[in-house]
Amino acid sequence: MTHQMMVNRVATDGWKMGAVVITDSVLLGSLAKEVCDHIRQGQFVQVMNKYSCPLCPWRSFQSPSRVKEHLSKYHVAKNQY
Repeated sequence: MTHQMMVNRVATDGWKMGAVVITDSVLLGSLAKEVCDHIRQGQFVQVMNKYSCPLCPWRSFQSPSRVKEHLSKYHVAKNQY
């Protein structure tokens, strides 16, 4: 299958199933490193007694451990971070 055929297939199948995004492996690697760095450092911004996710700051949690759990569960390769 050629690249153009893949793009056309994704465009038509994606239209049926919802948005489909194909992300470059270099970008995915950078995002994976960023998530790992945040989990390892464990320093999260506290706003009004809640801790914000550094990658989706509209989400907030009761403790830093909950932010780490969120990062590990949702900011993964399957979801393209």
